[in-house]
Amino acid sequence: MDGRSQQALGLLCAAQFMLVLDASIVAVALPSLQLGLEIPDRDLQYTITLYALTYGGFLVLGGRIADRWGRRRTFMTGLAAFGLASLGCGLAPSATALLVARAVQGAGAALTSPAALALLLDRFGQPDERTAAIGAWGAVSAAGGAAGLVAGGVLTDTLGWRSVFLINVPVCLVGISLAPRWLQEARGPREPLDLLGAVLVTAGLASLLFGLTALESQGLDAGSSGGALLAASVLLTAFAARLISARHPLVPLALFRRGRVTAANLTAATLAALIAAQNFFGSLTLQRVFGLSALLTGLAILPVTLFAFAGSAMAGTVERRLGRPLALAGSLAGMGVGFALLSGLSAQSSPWSVVPGFSAFGLGLGVGFVLVTEAATEGVDANLRGLASGMVNT
Repeated sequence: MDGRSQQALGLLCAAQFMLVLDASIVAVALPSLQLGLEIPDRDLQYTITLYALTYGGFLVLGGRIADRWGRRRTFMTGLAAFGLASLGCGLAPSATALLVARAVQGAGAALTSPAALALLLDRFGQPDERTAAIGAWGAVSAAGGAAGLVAGGVLTDTLGWRSVFLINVPVCLVGISLAPRWLQEARGPREPLDLLGAVLVTAGLASLLFGLTALESQGLDAGSSGGALLAASVLLTAFAARLISARHPLVPLALFRRGRVTAANLTAATLAALIAAQNFFGSLTLQRVFGLSALLTGLAILPVTLFAFAGSAMAGTVERRLGRPLALAGSLAGMGVGFALLSGLSAQSSPWSVVPGFSAFGLGLGVGFVLVTEAATEGVDANLRGLASGMVNT
């Protein structure tokens, strides 16, 4: 890997690390943020959920835009939107302003992330180089969530909760300035963009995520949760029909005929669900049950980050020895062992008794993230790399 390629990989991984980190860095700052803006308990989760809502909802569209409009251009546009929204979060005078800015942050991330992974796949064509590059990408993706908890603790205790957002602004500015020098533009054929399909899948995914969030807090009898889930089923069914009828569908059906890609995306959804649970409940438990400060909470969760890096580094070796299916099953089993250890804790346990569970969880996470990313993107037509990247990130 030459020096220019290393620079490109570093830039792309740094951007992905920031995006993943931002999904969790707020978790440690939640108590301070809630006090600062007087956010009711019932609305507190939306500081995290709204980011995930627009991030997850727009990723497929973001990947397709990158393929059609240009991956470097989309990457830079997404960074600009993310940076401006981060500034809005850091300066937010009210809870409403913060939540709006968080939603815009997620949309910016949905443009940046699939474009970045597609640019990485474009840059590293040789199998060995690509495996190493995806390993680095998987490492920062797997570790970003846990690292956000550490960084959130440090920043919240030293500079206040607003700093967890403002720290993104200089990172985005540096990324935008370096992208034209370190990244090569790439795009697929300029086919017409299926706008109807884009509206259906984006609205469908957003409705699904909102419905699940409302379901947890309000129950199925609530009009908002039931209505959102019903709307999601109608919209996603219409999107599936659109894939069959459109001349240039947003997601070509040929992509689903690759059993490996489909299985990898389903497994990625499982990993994401486990990461979200660990980050959110781990942070609140350490602070509210064990009484740790934001800084000590971040340090207590540090084993997740360290072992995720270790797992990502050894993923290639594990795959060669066991084969991908068995290696992936082992990674999920490791995460399960971690949760089993954590579930045995009580309010009388030592706060540091979380370390074995977090360590097992992080190790399994690091291996699994690399393997699903590789499986979801290898063998995909070069013109669809942005789309494939958007799907696995969704």
